[in-house]
Amino acid sequence: MLVKCKCDKCSGELAFDNSKVGGVAKCPSCGGETELVAPPIPPTSAASANRCFFVCLDDKAEGPLREDQLLDLSAKFPEMSWCRPDDGRWRQLSSFAQDLKTASEKKVAEEKNAVRKEGRITKLQLQQRKREITAKMTEIRAQARLESAQAGKSWLGLYDSYLAADQRRNIRYQKEMALKNLEQEKQSIEQAIMKVDKILLGLESEQPSS
Repeated sequence: MLVKCKCDKCSGELAFDNSKVGGVAKCPSCGGETELVAPPIPPTSAASANRCFFVCLDDKAEGPLREDQLLDLSAKFPEMSWCRPDDGRWRQLSSFAQDLKTASEKKVAEEKNAVRKEGRITKLQLQQRKREITAKMTEIRAQARLESAQAGKSWLGLYDSYLAADQRRNIRYQKEMALKNLEQEKQSIEQAIMKVDKILLGLESEQPSS
């Protein structure tokens, strides 16, 4: 794609491919060697973040412009050059729509990859917590069985059936309350894992087939 600059010796005009920016060429007017430079891009402010495109008009960078403005210009003047301040590469407006689509697709893909990564990490954390709860529930049951086996023994070592029944009721109550809280947390974790799986499955189904 051609851009233009002025000869630094005679101010004659040179047209050259934008890939040669930074090189040196002979001026067709005076024959002297001159550096090939692209039209300088004016500094932009944060207030113009949504107007971040420039076009080359009469050897000057004009803008900043919005995406919709460039799309309109690309339909009317496909040979006009455009660039972004962040990369400084001048390209033909005929490629703007495709470049915009490519950038949008790349951004969407990056966002999906970030969601996918976060989802997998969250799932691993939830599964780890579920294993911890399962282990804790097993520990509580084992401790309750041990305490029940020791129930009813007085400080003299004698067995009291009434004391044993009362202690076992209390042991069973304490066990059931502890298990109930853990079971509720476990169910919540399982539901959260299902939600994460649904999100991950949705992301996978959106991938284009090869």
